[in-house]
Amino acid sequence: MCMSNLVLSTSNENLTGILENSLKSKNPSIRSIALNEIWNALSRDVNRTLTDVDLVVLIIASLDSEETKDSAVAINILSKALLTTYDNTLVKSEFHQRLGKTDIIRCRVYEIAVNLGKHSETMLQKVHDVIDKALNEVENGDDVLLQMNILELMVSLAEVQHGLQYLENKKLFDKIGKRVQHQNLNRNPLDSFLIPGIMKFFGKIAYSQPESIIVGYPYMIQCLFDLILSGDLASLPTALDTLANVTGSSDGKMVVSTNYPEEHLREIFACLGGYLRTLPTDLKNRCFSALELIFQQDGKANNQISEIAEKWFFFIEESRNFEFLFSFIKNPFPEIKIACLNLIKTLSLYPWGVVGLKNTAGMIEYLLDRRVEFDKEAKQVKYELISILSETSVFDAHTILLLKKYVNEGPHYVEGILDVAVEGS
Repeated sequence: MCMSNLVLSTSNENLTGILENSLKSKNPSIRSIALNEIWNALSRDVNRTLTDVDLVVLIIASLDSEETKDSAVAINILSKALLTTYDNTLVKSEFHQRLGKTDIIRCRVYEIAVNLGKHSETMLQKVHDVIDKALNEVENGDDVLLQMNILELMVSLAEVQHGLQYLENKKLFDKIGKRVQHQNLNRNPLDSFLIPGIMKFFGKIAYSQPESIIVGYPYMIQCLFDLILSGDLASLPTALDTLANVTGSSDGKMVVSTNYPEEHLREIFACLGGYLRTLPTDLKNRCFSALELIFQQDGKANNQISEIAEKWFFFIEESRNFEFLFSFIKNPFPEIKIACLNLIKTLSLYPWGVVGLKNTAGMIEYLLDRRVEFDKEAKQVKYELISILSETSVFDAHTILLLKKYVNEGPHYVEGILDVAVEGS
């Protein structure tokens, strides 16, 4: 309570002394309070930073903490403080000393280095030796879990252009991409455990940098397609999530549509349609979620993107309506119903999606029937879907009136039932 009312600044020697003594304390609770107060002070003012070298060195030492919560706060503080203090010899020495410690501590150092490197190209050059060590662990190490954690960190670096360029110059994509090719998997079977991490890595980067990944590393996209078609239930969740990342943006849809033959994409989406009918419930929900992300629209959506999305959807089910989806929203299990309603809601943002829904016999009547829905979340999703439909011009005047009436009544409206009591009954 006392510290929260003090101002963190270079002129406030009292607070600095209190914080230093707190960070040196053997009591982890006291160290935790000090770290949280420093972070709270930095968070309250985006322009404030930490320049006291002694304090920064003590915070670097906090990376050794067994308490994950404390180390997470230390990472946040150092990702900001080292922007101005990294050039200090003592600070840099303390920071680099952590690279000789356990995997967990090294990962914390790598995370800070990535956060710093994202900030600017100049800062990336300053921490390049730390990031190079991390990349070396990915390329030459044998700890699969550590490698997957490092790849997850590198996704963040690749989201900025200078970070992506740096990783490309280091040939990271080529090196780890080749590890998933069949001949190399036979050479090093341990690499098979890395495939999910590598797929996620490429997929997440492809969402923000689609052309660089889809065009630059076609064997990774082929590996993704092979995983989807393989029917391997263990790999399928990762493959579905990766496909959603690769094709989730308008640019991703455009690049995939341009660079891969229609027959190939037809096979992929037809396979997904088959999975919706045959997979266990949990994977079926995962497939619905992936399709929802694939067909989502962003700010760049246009008629061409709509045409691509329409073509892909009707590769899943060739009939020009939503009959097969209708069967899922009548499913008694709320998870399946909600997942399917979310997909239909996304599809209804396309003109062809509304037409497909309209052409499905009995579907509008079913959606408007409040007696068939008991799950609260399903009612909410259905209400959001009907709100979208009520703003379209595809339906006749009577149907639009019913849709708007439903919207005005709200998602949880309950129709009153009139009971007439008859004397003597």
